[in-house]
Amino acid sequence: MKRSRTYVGEIPTGGLAALTFALKVSSSGWTFATGVLFARFLGPVEFGAYAIVSASLNLLVIFGAAGLPGLLVRELSAYKMK
Repeated sequence: MKRSRTYVGEIPTGGLAALTFALKVSSSGWTFATGVLFARFLGPVEFGAYAIVSASLNLLVIFGAAGLPGLLVRELSAYKMK
């Protein structure tokens, strides 16, 4: 019987790591560029409102990155088992 290869716990190398890095850098650059453009074309009050909404959404994203989806799946499946 042939054993299948698992990729759990392996570090991405080569092209995948370079692509991931390039996407993160380009995303940061795009975010910076749009922030500069918004600051340039919006007035101080409008840009302030944009900045508050953007910061609030970024704070909410922390919960998503902290494993909330996995926690919900685990807890809901445990609840259904009862």
